[in-house]
Amino acid sequence: MIHLPGNARVSGNRLAPRVHVAGLCNELAEDEGDDCYASVLDLSPSGLRIERPHRGGLLAERVPLEFEVAEIDEVMWAVGEVCFDHVRKVEDGGRGRLVRTTGLRFVAAASRHLRLLRDYVLARTAARARERKPRPAVHAEACWTPSLQWARPCED
Repeated sequence: MIHLPGNARVSGNRLAPRVHVAGLCNELAEDEGDDCYASVLDLSPSGLRIERPHRGGLLAERVPLEFEVAEIDEVMWAVGEVCFDHVRKVEDGGRGRLVRTTGLRFVAAASRHLRLLRDYVLARTAARARERKPRPAVHAEACWTPSLQWARPCED
């Protein structure tokens, strides 16, 4: 697992940043030919979130994965431990279909792949922070008076 300096938390329980990506993933099944293709939605140095059509059945506690993120241009292999698994109905041209969304925490992967993911996520996070414009400072031009009405700036 990747930890930020001083055990800083990014938000909530999250220990590392995540970025939205468009990637492909293959859930590898024990039975040959029974693999399931999915889209990678979010990526962090310690896991990912995938979405695919719901095929029914239970999900194993640990899932072998083969995935690729376009900007990295490398096929990566990992084993993910299921953190959450949700099935929801999506309207598709008047027809409803079931979609399964699963969050996976990496429990096994090549060190090289983990480094690539970490560098990619941190670079994307830093670029996103640079793109954000700083908020303008708010200058109060009025003050609150005892009569509970706004007035022009108070003078001492």
